[in-house]
Amino acid sequence: MISFIEDALGIFISTIKNQYCQFSGRTSRRNYWMYYLVSMTISVPLSIIEAIFELPIVLSGIFMIVTFLPGMGLVWRRLHDVNKNAWNILWVMIPILGGIYYIYLMCRKGDPGPNDFGPVA
Repeated sequence: MISFIEDALGIFISTIKNQYCQFSGRTSRRNYWMYYLVSMTISVPLSIIEAIFELPIVLSGIFMIVTFLPGMGLVWRRLHDVNKNAWNILWVMIPILGGIYYIYLMCRKGDPGPNDFGPVA
């Protein structure tokens, strides 16, 4: 269990540190979901604490600003991994069905070999 947590934190920190604004290439399902897991594990408690103590949204706001570009880059690279153009992110704007399709794309196994967006991540 400790190894899983260390691995997830390592992927999260590496994405922010080394791929802060990288929108080209591909990324694996594992990296996407590990980043998302750590991001939610930090942002949800921050929001709850701010709500309980009626604090301004400073901490969660700063966290969102710091993680926005790496998160968007990760989504774009994940879409590239399934050989989809990054504009497919716009599917989330369609209520219900768009969100379901987006989750399907994020869960789908990436192309096994090189595709239009580069070699396997």
